[in-house]
Amino acid sequence: MLDHIYQSILKRNHIEQYILVTGDGHFHSVVAYLRTFLDKIVGVFAVMGSFSEQLKNSATWYVDKARESGR
Repeated sequence: MLDHIYQSILKRNHIEQYILVTGDGHFHSVVAYLRTFLDKIVGVFAVMGSFSEQLKNSATWYVDKARESGR
C-alpha cells in the first residue's frame, strides 16, 4: 500500500488530497511527507481504539469512527 501511494505521487502530482482508511502508524511517514514537502491535504478514517496517535497527529484531518457491532 505504501508503494502505491509513493508511485501515485510520482505519476499524478496533480492530486490535491489523499484519503487513507487505516489506523496503522506505519503510514505516518508518508502522510508527513505528503503534507510537509508536497503541501497535500491528507485525511484519515480509522476505527476508534486502533488509531495511532502518530498517524492522527500527522494528518490534516481525521475521523475516529466507533466500531459498529452486529455485522
